[in-house]
Amino acid sequence: GTEFITVGNRRIALPVSPRLQLENRTLHVTAPMGGNLALFAVNGKTLLSRPVTGTASISLESLPAGRYVAKLFSSAGKPLANKFLQIR
Repeated sequence: GTEFITVGNRRIALPVSPRLQLENRTLHVTAPMGGNLALFAVNGKTLLSRPVTGTASISLESLPAGRYVAKLFSSAGKPLANKFLQIR
């Protein structure tokens, strides 16, 4: 994906990469071309699976403290981003 900013009278293209970022108990997802988010427990059990387009913020408040893995896939199933999460 691409984001544009304007500096003076010039328009500049900035590439936007897929991204997973944990802030407290909220997972911020950036998927410029869309995709599917999956959240796994360390034992491999799928806890969440949902489509994401653009950006999304997902509350993880209902999860007990522990370690998890978030994975973002393209619509075709190609891995785009992985993140190990430590929930306290």
